[in-house]
Amino acid sequence: MFDPSPRKFALLVTGVLNPQFTSRYGTITLIFERFLKEAGEVWDSFLVVNGDFSFMDGIDDYSGFVVTGSQFDAHANDPWILQLCQALKHLHHMKKKILGWLAKAKARPERPKPRLGPSWAKEAQARPKLSQARPEFFQAEL
Repeated sequence: MFDPSPRKFALLVTGVLNPQFTSRYGTITLIFERFLKEAGEVWDSFLVVNGDFSFMDGIDDYSGFVVTGSQFDAHANDPWILQLCQALKHLHHMKKKILGWLAKAKARPERPKPRLGPSWAKEAQARPKLSQARPEFFQAEL
């Protein structure tokens, strides 16, 4: 049966772009929409870096969640980072689709590891090779 409602995605913004990049490429929301958005989709942006976790009130409205890269340390104990970790655990528990877009930040490993299909099992256990993002992409300070 055809569902007339558009697919919705939540963009969880975890960093602030350097103004030089914003003036040339637009906001981080526009960059991600140009890259990922398909016709008929709705993308809502939430500045979790500034404490906006209002997407949690409408989790069931979203088809998926995209977490942007950041200049911040994923292992830091900033309140918004800890809250984001809890939100992502909750989304994972609900089996929601999550895309993490890492740039410079290192993933924060959690135990236990999620169960993956056989074709991914070997890759999931390998130590990831993370490249450094161009440091000037993100603004140094908020």
